[in-house]
Amino acid sequence: MAEIEAYYDKKSESYDSIFAALYFRVYDAVTWRYLEPYVPAASDAVVLDAGGGTARWAIRMAEKGCKVVLMDSSEKMLNAAARKVKAKGLQHRITLQKGDIATIGYADETFDMVLCEHALFLFKEADVAIRELKRVLKKNEALVISTQNRYVQALSSIAGKPRVDNVERAFKVLVN
Repeated sequence: MAEIEAYYDKKSESYDSIFAALYFRVYDAVTWRYLEPYVPAASDAVVLDAGGGTARWAIRMAEKGCKVVLMDSSEKMLNAAARKVKAKGLQHRITLQKGDIATIGYADETFDMVLCEHALFLFKEADVAIRELKRVLKKNEALVISTQNRYVQALSSIAGKPRVDNVERAFKVLVN
């Protein structure tokens, strides 16, 4: 996990810039349309945003009314999230926590919803993380997991101004 943490620490300052691309604006709009109905609006509901990075979804969920625990392994991603949370005035609704989603550390059935977007590809044994996410989720509540495909990974690799070496690297991701 140290390698993953170091990668995201390095990417933290520019990470959100990839979401300005048209693809991600459309992706976010479609994702929110399908995600929002599962987000509890009750002020006492607590959602886990597992691997939540810079609080892209945590902010939207907190604005809907629930409390959110954003857990991420990268301290610098959490620092970027903290700046965004503070700018939105949501410090009272969002708790930022450094941690590993394969060993969450909360009691069984703590959360009213769990979101894990594009984080499972980082695990050699994703089933371990999924079991842990399920363990902390209250019975009969929503566990929302999305996985990254090669196209999305390629877009992440060429964010910003495409350069030939980035395009070649992205192509290798797509064909392998």
